[in-house]
Order: sequence, then structure tokens, then C-alpha cells
Amino acid sequence: MSTVTMKAVFIFLSITFFASTCGIETYREKIYKKCIENIKIYKMGVNMIDGTLKIVSEVIALFVHTTHNKRVALYFENEADQRINNIRKNLINKQKTTIENIAIDFGATKEELQSEIAFFNQFLELSTIYMSQPHSHIVPMQLDSELFFLFEDTNVHPSNIEIIISLEPNNENHNRIATANKLIPKINITNNNISSVDAQKLPSIIIYPKFFSLSDKQKKATLAHEIGHIASQHATIQDNIINAIEYFADVKQEQIMNNKNYKQLIIIHEQQADILHKNPKTAELMRQYRATGYYPKCLFLKHYWQLAQIDELYKFSEKLRNYSSDMHN
Repeated sequence: MSTVTMKAVFIFLSITFFASTCGIETYREKIYKKCIENIKIYKMGVNMIDGTLKIVSEVIALFVHTTHNKRVALYFENEADQRINNIRKNLINKQKTTIENIAIDFGATKEELQSEIAFFNQFLELSTIYMSQPHSHIVPMQLDSELFFLFEDTNVHPSNIEIIISLEPNNENHNRIATANKLIPKINITNNNISSVDAQKLPSIIIYPKFFSLSDKQKKATLAHEIGHIASQHATIQDNIINAIEYFADVKQEQIMNNKNYKQLIIIHEQQADILHKNPKTAELMRQYRATGYYPKCLFLKHYWQLAQIDELYKFSEKLRNYSSDMHN
């Protein structure tokens, strides 16, 4: 293969595998919106995504291997890491924009919004630090040590989550498998600033009867999803938004929860619970779990596309590291 041909292949595969331009994302969005929520369409889409990613990943890996060039391997490894980070950053930015839109919908001023966000971000930061550290006065939850990998990259120490087993189905949704409950904090304030955060009540995961009918991998994926909610403090964010708008706009909670942007925030949080704070093992679990079915009226093929990309990119990076090691030897 000539040098010119190799460069052309290199550029083409780079664009194909790592492209994230606005035009491509918009095109994908239109395709997904046309998909009707149907399990047959979903599984067909999953198979197409899996097949495409596998082929492209293997072709690029073969190309890198044949070049036997460490710089080429490093380039693709960096691109893979960057793509994973971009997917996660986009989700965080979507949350920020959606929260601002909710506030605008209910007439909150820019000053009110900034003041509330600054105070709240301080609380989130301190409570994250609190949850990341073990506390001697807390009894560790009863989980097998083999499940501790679910907490890697979450900033949540395994001892800080209480597991509650419910013998009754969830009152609101009998199909619910598990629910994450937020940290109930004890906040100490000095000079209008939060000086420290302690736990009045630990965050918890309630497990419902349907959980025990799942396979071992599905159980782990469910726990990883709920831990993701706790790590990102979704319930705390949602409650704070409702309380702040009730105060500033003098509206009822029901009006806020029926707001279009608030409903969008709930969907974003479900996406984040699958994607943020996930290591290669948990990313693979989430992909396998969502490959079997979608989250009705919430997560469909676009979400699976992101999960599959992250998992494939993690595996691709590992393959490149092995190639680099072989080149070094």
C-alpha cells in the first residue's frame, strides 16, 4: 500500500469512527425521531449499530497494526478517549441548558438563577466529597466485594449507600426494578456559605421484587444505573429546582413537573445514569443491558448508540494499548 493510499485510508477511518460534527449529530437525531418505539425496530437498530461499530473498529485496529507505528496507535487512542469525554460533556451541558430553560419558563431572573446555582453548586461539591469518603460511624452495606467495581469512577464510597429490599412492588410503578434515594444532608452554614455537609440520612437503593428475576448481569447493570443517579445527585438537583421555582415563581409542584423542559431534564438524568461515572466494565454492562430492550418513552436508539460507542471505544483503546506494548517489545 502506497503512502498516499495509507494516508487516505487513515483520514477516512478517522472521520468515520470519531466524527461528532453538528451536521452528523443532527442527521442522526432526525433518524432516531422517525423511529417508532417498537421492540422489533429497536433490536434491528441495535444489530445495525453493533455490526457497524464492530466492522469499523476492527478495520481501524487492523490498519494501526499493519502500520506498526506507535504514533498512529497513540493518535487513535487519544481520539477514542476524547470521543468518550465529549459524549459525557455534552450530557452535562444539556443538563445545564435545560435547567436554565426551566427557570426561564417560570420567569426567574438571571440574578436569581445565578445566586441559586452558585449556592447549590457549593452544596453539590461538598456532598460529593462527603460521599466519596468512608465514615466510621456508618455501617457498610451488605454487598459482595465482587460488586465494588460498580463504584469505581463514581466518587461514592461503597459504605455510604444503604441497600433496602422491599417485599412489595413500587406503589407508583409495579414494573419498577429499583429506585435511588438521595442523601438527606445536615448542612452547616457560616457567613452565608456552606462550611460542611454531614449525613442526616444516607442515600439508598430500594430493590423491588422484580429485581430478583433478572440475570446476574442485569442485576449488576441495574445497580450501576442507580449508583449513577446517586453519584450525579439527580434527585437532589430535581428537588432543588422544584423548591426554588415554587419560591421564586409561586407555582405548584405539579405545574413544574408537567413543564416540557423539566420532563426533558428527567430524560437527561436517565441518560446520565447509564453513561456518567462508568468504567470499562460498567460501560459494557450498560450496553449489554440496553441491548435487550429500551426504556419506554425515555431512552431509545440514540441512547444505545452512545452506550455502544463508549463500550466499543474502551475496548478499542485496550486493543491499541496491547499493540503499543507489542511494538515496544
